[in-house]
Amino acid sequence: MPGHITTTAPARAVPSGAWLQFSADVADQVPDHAEATDLLVAVAPGAANGTALLHVIDRRIEIDGDLLGDVDPATANPYRHADRRRYPVFWGALVHEAAHARHTQWRGQGAPIGALQAAKLLEESRIEAQQILRRPEDREWLRASAGHIILSQAPADAKMDRAAAASAAALMLARTWAGVFTTNETAPTARIVRRVLGTETLRTLRDIWREAHEVADDDEQTMIDLGRRWCEALATDEAEPMPEPVSSGTGEPSPLGRAMQEATNEAAVPGESDSSDEHENGDSDSDSSNEAGPSSDAGEDASGGYLSGRREPTIAERNAARTLGRAFDRAGVRDRATTKTTSTVPPGRLRMRGVVAATAQRQAGSIPTAEPFTRAERQVTPVPPLRVGIACDVSGSMDDYAAAVASTAWVLAHAANHAHAEAATATTLFGRHVQELTRPGQTPRRVQEFSCPDTYEDVAGALDSLDASLGLSRPGAARLLVILSDGFYKDEQWARGAHQAEQLRRSGCAILWLGTELMEVALEMVPERRSYSGPFPRAAVQTLGETPKDSARKIGTAAVRALRDAS
Repeated sequence: MPGHITTTAPARAVPSGAWLQFSADVADQVPDHAEATDLLVAVAPGAANGTALLHVIDRRIEIDGDLLGDVDPATANPYRHADRRRYPVFWGALVHEAAHARHTQWRGQGAPIGALQAAKLLEESRIEAQQILRRPEDREWLRASAGHIILSQAPADAKMDRAAAASAAALMLARTWAGVFTTNETAPTARIVRRVLGTETLRTLRDIWREAHEVADDDEQTMIDLGRRWCEALATDEAEPMPEPVSSGTGEPSPLGRAMQEATNEAAVPGESDSSDEHENGDSDSDSSNEAGPSSDAGEDASGGYLSGRREPTIAERNAARTLGRAFDRAGVRDRATTKTTSTVPPGRLRMRGVVAATAQRQAGSIPTAEPFTRAERQVTPVPPLRVGIACDVSGSMDDYAAAVASTAWVLAHAANHAHAEAATATTLFGRHVQELTRPGQTPRRVQEFSCPDTYEDVAGALDSLDASLGLSRPGAARLLVILSDGFYKDEQWARGAHQAEQLRRSGCAILWLGTELMEVALEMVPERRSYSGPFPRAAVQTLGETPKDSARKIGTAAVRALRDAS
């Protein structure tokens, strides 16, 4: 979605009638997303060249009303969160432009045109990464708009060129790193892009967009420098406009378009259903998400895949899932809450003090207000739903524990299915990349195994991903975050993760750290990093169980505590 921000003053779209009122209603919601109160919004059919634009000069967001689809603006009520789900593509476009307003604090005036265009291309995923870090709940809207608008811009040529592949890398694969899409969703696109650009070029582009996501909002020079490197990687002139993707105008979807459609609408997710297992990543001898197959190079795939093969669950794992499910149910049992009420008439227990007071009031000629009858009403306290997120460390030091972590993830996903109480779980892997292993509502038939090849631990990104899928920072449910890790991190990674975990804890989410005996070894081996290794502060700490049953018992105990604390 390049070109969604302009520093010129193009012709204004002028809403009228129902569009005018809808524009005003939408403008009232913008401060929540942009942390700014000076933004205007104009929504009208055909505005913004069929998409959405931010006019920097007059601080004005312009959105094509056709993005509402079949929704009549006169019936739309953007003040209600549920109503926005009727037009998620439109709301995602609004959130994207609000993210530009909040995080794009540079213009690039005087920069070479090619480098500037490349920098703006990188800016598309950078600002969404920042938006999700700041407001994880905006992820669902950004996913909807990115999928729709990118698909509409896909080249219609049966043979995709390098310009189209580079655009797909920036608009789809970089959004995976930003946390908008998952690696499984973008795996089809990654394979096509790699085939067109080559592995080395794609890895170079990947390194560039990773660096871009770490750039400050107002660091113009760094963004332009990254734009120059992007042009250099593609062997294009930074002083010339970026080449447009070829298009035959036939209207037929290109391989990229089909891959994007599959990625956004029909992606096969690990464990999503039994019938699709044989087509999912890592199910056969050739891993569909990693052309190199299940090897130690899995983490170097451009889409960040760690998944290897699948296996049937053991009897011990099945029993552990049922055990943990029962623990969730036991946590949901509530004592009856007793409420005492009084009244002037039966039923109830008569209190003589109330009778005397009522008699005295009548003799004094006043209306009796005493209520001599009391009764106790007992009601069962409603059980809050349970949300459990599990973040699994896949750095190299966890390799010996990969099997135990994969087992625990499967047990956790199935426990929610066994529980009678409302429960939802999700599992995320984190190393240099963040990759979803299971999602809420999924019950994978087989155990998904994975590799641990990385030397980096993006634990903060994993917590953000779990927060986005489960709402761990939002009230209304008992929430538990489980981190499976040996606790050996580099300084910045640990600090960012600890900050995210503390924010979740303050919102009411319980934190359980399941570690290994390597934690103590790591502290002894690297004494200068003592304050940056090990579990996060104020997290409940236990060691990973030696058997699936042990791990299930420890997680169940923590889940019960989280539920009880939330009641």
